[in-house]
Amino acid sequence: MILHLVTIVIAGSVIILDQITKAIISTRLEPGKSIFILKDYVALSYVTNPGGAFGILGKWGGFFTVFSIGIIVLIIILLKGLPRSNHWLRVAFGLILGGAGGNLIDRLRIGEVIDFIDMGVGYWRWPAFNLADTCICLGVGMAAYHLYRAQSPEDS
Repeated sequence: MILHLVTIVIAGSVIILDQITKAIISTRLEPGKSIFILKDYVALSYVTNPGGAFGILGKWGGFFTVFSIGIIVLIIILLKGLPRSNHWLRVAFGLILGGAGGNLIDRLRIGEVIDFIDMGVGYWRWPAFNLADTCICLGVGMAAYHLYRAQSPEDS
């Protein structure tokens, strides 16, 4: 159980920080409003997303709720078979679990996900995202890198 403590602490921290940041945004900004914090490059913008990443499949909110639950269950299963020495994947799985959990809470509570990090230049904007999305991307990137390194031949 102690081996999973790192993953649990990371996942729990991500969920707590994600929900705190979303609560701050939803109480301080009106939906659709923005506060620019670095010229027009970075803003805090209160938007909601009923779909998946970047708002894709917006009418499929129920699918993404089930998908999030499935990912959480899959990672818990994978953790049980993870070697003791694999701390890298424990951190990655903690980030993914926390991100999926944070967005799942939004979907269950309000039926969509609160996004607020808005980056771009002028009218060219990246779709808004949140802390949970960032942690999912970091965790997936870490896991992919680890799996790539595990498959590549050893340096001589």
